[in-house]
Amino acid sequence: MSQLRWSVLSCMLLVAQLLCHSVDAMKVSLFGDGYITMPLQEAKMSTNIRVKFRTQQENAFLFLAAGRTDYCLMRLEGATISFTYKIDREVIQLRSPKKQRLNDLEWHDVAVQRYENNITLQVDGNIMRKTLPAEMSALNVRFGTFLGGVGDFPAEYLTDVVGFRGCISDVFYNNINIIKRAKERTGHTTSIGVTWTCSNELDGTIKDGISFLNEDSFALMSKESNAAGESLAMQFRTMEPAGVLFFNGGYDFVLLEIEEEAVKLTFNKAGSLVQLSPNQSVSDGKWHRILLRYNAAMAELILDEVVYSGLHANETKATINLEKSIFFGGVQEDMRRRLLNKGLLVNDLSFKGCMRGLQVNKVDLGFPQMKVSHHLAVNCVWKYPCVEHRPCLKSGICNQYGVDEFICYCDQSYCIKADYQGPFKIFTETSPELELLYVSPMQLLEGGTVFLSPHFIDVLIDKRKYPSLTDTSIAFHVVQQPKYGQLLQFSVEKNNFVQSRTFNLVDLSTDKVKYVHNGIENFNDHATLDMQVYGDIHKIPENILGKHRFLLHANVTPINDPPQLQIPINKILRVIEGIERVLDVDLFNIDDPDSVATALIYTIMPSTNPAEVYGRFVVNGIATMSFSQA
Repeated sequence: MSQLRWSVLSCMLLVAQLLCHSVDAMKVSLFGDGYITMPLQEAKMSTNIRVKFRTQQENAFLFLAAGRTDYCLMRLEGATISFTYKIDREVIQLRSPKKQRLNDLEWHDVAVQRYENNITLQVDGNIMRKTLPAEMSALNVRFGTFLGGVGDFPAEYLTDVVGFRGCISDVFYNNINIIKRAKERTGHTTSIGVTWTCSNELDGTIKDGISFLNEDSFALMSKESNAAGESLAMQFRTMEPAGVLFFNGGYDFVLLEIEEEAVKLTFNKAGSLVQLSPNQSVSDGKWHRILLRYNAAMAELILDEVVYSGLHANETKATINLEKSIFFGGVQEDMRRRLLNKGLLVNDLSFKGCMRGLQVNKVDLGFPQMKVSHHLAVNCVWKYPCVEHRPCLKSGICNQYGVDEFICYCDQSYCIKADYQGPFKIFTETSPELELLYVSPMQLLEGGTVFLSPHFIDVLIDKRKYPSLTDTSIAFHVVQQPKYGQLLQFSVEKNNFVQSRTFNLVDLSTDKVKYVHNGIENFNDHATLDMQVYGDIHKIPENILGKHRFLLHANVTPINDPPQLQIPINKILRVIEGIERVLDVDLFNIDDPDSVATALIYTIMPSTNPAEVYGRFVVNGIATMSFSQA
């Protein structure tokens, strides 16, 4: 009979997994302080749980069904699954094998099934079973379920909760799809601090650079505290004038920030402050290197190889007391409020830019060590075209826009340099951050052809916001044709391509307009165009209507054309016996615009019959068997 029950239970687990697979997998990313909670009140003799996850964490909270005293709790402990099932005073624990480590960023499938007095934990095919006491009653759930974290939910059985940082999918509790409910906001299910995809941030390695994207970005990590002294090493780049770089609190604290474009260090030890602020702007988009050492006696800041230092008062204590938790790029809002209550004002703005090479006490830190993170990206996604490419006219002003774009301000109709060959956006003059057009340079081979499309000219005006705008409401006028090619447009009347003067959005999407390069040696070309927006001024803002000028660039990849040898028609060199003759371009000439004359070499092949050799070639008085076109 017992064997039959186990067989039935195994079948139920298999059916449950098949049912889960029949539903499209819904994924959610959590970043250490996020969670999903679903209200639920029920008392059942059976329990069915399914969770799939991937993470780099060794220890983390996964799932809880919470009652007043009853609960079932699933956690990662030491990279293995720990499952606790408590009803009344009975506590049952199941664990996955220690050799099966689950923090390898691979997907792992966990299923729990209680059927009558039997309970099974299955992790990636490994099955652990226990028999419950015969008198064990139903699991009484009163406070619902929690996934990834518990927020501020208080319970005596919850200690040292480490929020989950990773990706979760296919979460079912008693056949309820929890992620689906949370995403669709049904059944009063709520989500805090999650995204509905599997974020690539969670795949970041210790060697990857870290991008801080928003004004509330931060990364929370931990380190071992050392009362004798500690150190910090990092590199960063930004264009922002202010932001938090590093914070380590405790009875003492260390705060490293950018204030008015300069690095500022504040090191407090028992009320004694050391403050260092080098007079050097670091908000220039370039990489800067910081090495910081601090102990009970002093603080030393090395910024780009320049050393700055300060001493504490002698009468203060001989050790430092700092917490294990450390923040990079900013601090959590609740932490900021607690610090403010203690009289410490931490910059409201998080750091926006990139960091790499993080070390605390000579231990490398990065994405795998993060406990909590907000609005980060893997590697340095920030680009600073204003300082890297200087795309605006000298009379204009260049401002950073977003993580990798720019806006040029000037008193002319077009503010971007003609020789700037990267992608850019066109904005309205009166509302500089209202995007109109995205322009990307065409890429083609010398003498080649490329059709214009939304890939190169993409209108960014939100047509849903202005329903009266149609594809025919926007036209493009060719103000100046390219210098080394032509913009051609298909003519229905002539059934051929003719020089383009005006085209519209439909033409862009139907291969009706093309750029043809003329084959002349050059690396770039451009045409001047106007985008004109037609419409009713009462329905469309005035700053959108009218003409907006831009340049469309073509980046040309040269082709190494074969050299053309030009020699006399009869291929005979006539000389008078005993008289030298100078060889000039009338006799030997190579036409090759891809090569300089010194690189074009003639080689004289030796005769197979030495008796037929009656002369020699001389360059600068020395006999030779080769010479150049020069």
